[in-house]
Amino acid sequence: MPHESDLISLFIIISYLLGSISGSIFLGKFKGIDVRKVGSGNAGATNALRTGGKTFAFFVFFIDIAKGLIIILILKFIKLDYHPLDIEEFQIYAGIAAVIGHVYPIFYGFKGGKGAATLIAVITLLYPETFLILLLSWLLIIIFTGYVGLATIVSGFIFMCISLLDTTNWIVWDHQAKFSIFVFLFLAFTHKDNINRMFKGEENQFKKIMIFKKIK
Repeated sequence: MPHESDLISLFIIISYLLGSISGSIFLGKFKGIDVRKVGSGNAGATNALRTGGKTFAFFVFFIDIAKGLIIILILKFIKLDYHPLDIEEFQIYAGIAAVIGHVYPIFYGFKGGKGAATLIAVITLLYPETFLILLLSWLLIIIFTGYVGLATIVSGFIFMCISLLDTTNWIVWDHQAKFSIFVFLFLAFTHKDNINRMFKGEENQFKKIMIFKKIK
């Protein structure tokens, strides 16, 4: 019988492999689109929307969300008699593995999306109390600026602030606090090109959703 620590390692590998299934690249084959060669070149839902339309982007987003949901939901039902990680820590590591798989998919030359959609699923299931705040902040920033990348990074920063302020022990941070720092830094890293383009005035804006600009 395999040791449970071996099962944990195996599941984290499986999480990475599941995360490596890219919704945009997989569905793009049926639509005759390689999202890595059009638009921003990113294999995520935002570029799928720009290059393939709303329906295409919806199903891409659904697949990328589902990867995070499946991983965490399975772990919520796994019962281990002994393991070196507690269940929350196990879920976080598995979720991170899925996100890394999404960004660096082994099936597609390690060139994938930016991790936001899969992270949304992981954060929502692990810390549902933060979902509404993060969703509202994300929407408001897009409405005012039109920049999806900026909205994603700022939402990650807000998640980190919420998690750190909620930490009762500042000497030994809890799992959520440490995970939130990873989330913010990882999103800032994967969206660094968006920020560079934004400062250069070259970043694409979703102007249709900028309702206040239309009112002016």
